[in-house]
Amino acid sequence: MTYMRRLGRLPDQLPEVFSIALPSGEILYSDQWLKRVPLQIDDRELFVDHVLLEMQEYE
Repeated sequence: MTYMRRLGRLPDQLPEVFSIALPSGEILYSDQWLKRVPLQIDDRELFVDHVLLEMQEYE
């Protein structure tokens, strides 16, 4: 995944599988996440957790 390469990090395993239903009816599953990723908003730095989802044909 390009995003992970840019961060220079490897994902961690989630304790259980995460699923999300898209408006199209498709369900995506993941068992990987990135913990405490820095996010800059204005002049504040926050730390967020990202669940990694494999998305095909995303524009």
